[in-house]
Parts: sequence; C-alpha cells; structure tokens
Amino acid sequence: MCTLTWRPAEGSGYDLFFNRDELDTRAQEVPPVLVTGTHGGRLAAPRDGPGGGTWLALNDRGVVLALLNHYPESAWRSLPSAPLRPSRGAVCWNVENARSATEAVAQVTAHHRAEFAPFHLIALDADGGGAWHSWDGEQWTGGPAPRFLTSSSYRTREIEAERAERWRRLQPSTREAMEAFHWSHEPESGAASICMRRSDARTRSVIHVTVRPDRRRLSYRPVLTPGVQTPTSIEVNL
Repeated sequence: MCTLTWRPAEGSGYDLFFNRDELDTRAQEVPPVLVTGTHGGRLAAPRDGPGGGTWLALNDRGVVLALLNHYPESAWRSLPSAPLRPSRGAVCWNVENARSATEAVAQVTAHHRAEFAPFHLIALDADGGGAWHSWDGEQWTGGPAPRFLTSSSYRTREIEAERAERWRRLQPSTREAMEAFHWSHEPESGAASICMRRSDARTRSVIHVTVRPDRRRLSYRPVLTPGVQTPTSIEVNL
C-alpha cells in the first residue's frame, strides 16, 4: 500500500516522492538516518520498526531503490503463510554499493528468494536513469521505471485504477506539483486518496529524494493528521 512518483531533473539527477501506507496495527516506523552498510557503503534510509527492514534506501552515489508491495491475486493464493515468508524489508539494502539503477536491480534479482511475497521494485540513478522490476511470486517482469506507481491491498484493482486516473488527469510535472499530489486527499481522505486514511490503515510518511550532481538528500515527513502536512521534517544528506 504505497504510491511513488518521480521525474528526471534538467541536466542530470531526479526528484522522487514516496508515500508509505501501512496498517494501524503495524509498529511505528523509524525516521531515516545515515548508516554505513555491511560492505562499507553509505546509505540514508528509514526503517520498518523493530524488524530493521526498509522500503526505500538512497546511497552516496545517488542510486535509490524503492519497494512497493504487489497484490496479484493468483500469486497470493499459492504463497506460504506470512510467518513462513522472509521479509521484503531486506531487499532495498541491496542498493548499498550499486553504481546504477540497472546494477541495483540486478543485485536483487540475482539473490531473491522465491518465497518472498510479491513486490514492485523501482531503481533510479544519478544520471536520471530508471529501472522497474516486479516479482509476482513466480517470475520477474521489468522494464523502464514508470513515472507513477501505486499499490493497495484493499479493493486492489479499483483503488489502483482511481489513483492512476488522478495521476493521468493532473500530470504533475514540477517538484511543487508532485509534492502537492502526494499530500492530496482528493476527493476525500479515504482509501483512494494519495495521502490516504482508512479505518484500519493510513499514510505514515512522505519521502522526497533529491539527487543532483552536487546533492544527495532524503527528506522525510511523518503524517500526523490525515491529509495535513506537518512541519516536522528530517533531512539526511550524503
């Protein structure tokens, strides 16, 4: 349950926005910090509570790897139950020493576990290149990174289609328009809004990744009130 958008910057680099949606029963997420990976690479990433996984990581080369849960109905019926599956939260740490989007995705696909629950993977690099791969529980598919990607575990086809139509209608192309899109609760603060709120789940945070020749920055804002942008912000520069 997440939404990702991105745009290449003029010259090189990119802006990426990511809304993380999560069930209210899940533990609180941990804001991003600058960390040194197991192989010495420098990363900025938030964490998914006590499990230590993450849904997005940016390395000091300007390569970002972001993961959205995927809900193909046929694949979910054939997967083992949740306690037996490894966490997808470990996947994005593969970006640590990647020099490009292609290399980041290749590291994941080379070492993936067949029992992972389905997910989408978006990788971008400092040159503005992007790659997308999707694991449906049985096989990989992939191609260029789409500018918009969303997922929902609730009324999956309907919600994803509503959000995609809103993206097509608005076509936010500037950084400011993209940011407004991610904080929007149009037409109301509900399951289909980009900054969403259901009776059992909500958007937990909005991340903005900025990569330019002289800048690698991850900016994180928690969502404390449905559809309202809080002034609280944490920035990590690499």
